[in-house]
Amino acid sequence: MTNLENNILELKKEFDRIKKLNYIKSLRKGSTGVGYTFETLINKKEDTSYLPDYKGIEIKTKLGNSKTAISLLSMVPNMTINNTSPLYYLLDKFGYHKNQSRRFYAKCEYQPKKLIQNKYYFELDIINDLLILNIKNKYKKTISNVIYWNIYELLERAYIKLNNLAFITAYSKTINNNIYYKYKKIDFYKLKKKKQS
Repeated sequence: MTNLENNILELKKEFDRIKKLNYIKSLRKGSTGVGYTFETLINKKEDTSYLPDYKGIEIKTKLGNSKTAISLLSMVPNMTINNTSPLYYLLDKFGYHKNQSRRFYAKCEYQPKKLIQNKYYFELDIINDLLILNIKNKYKKTISNVIYWNIYELLERAYIKLNNLAFITAYSKTINNNIYYKYKKIDFYKLKKKKQS
């Protein structure tokens, strides 16, 4: 049996142990509570590493009745403007004020249909080896295209992070204004690498 097979069995045993606990009080408020609570129960510390969560296995959790998308990986983009952080640039140029702080949230799509803040479209374009963030005004005129990701770096990051994936389904209920989770199912997936021709 390989190390990976042993690690999958070990994670399955941990999942079965947690499943038997029935409903468990969330250790964090908000949408990340389900994943944070599970990972805390298996003694995994929170991190922002591009490496898999648990002994070569990336763990993703989702509520069974949720229709929200799952974030599979994150990668800070590059920028054609020197001496500027791309994330600061987005916050400064396209963020908004809320509760005495500046915030930024946008959904990027290949063909965006919805305006962000009633002002912007965040569109993804592919040019050569680059995935470019093309920000347009409400008239669909480009106002910024200085942020990009290298497609090969994204693919490499995805292969490292998602090569072995454990997908956990849970359900929630509220008791006295507290959220509780019941972890119901775990499925394991292996990423298929496309053969070079």
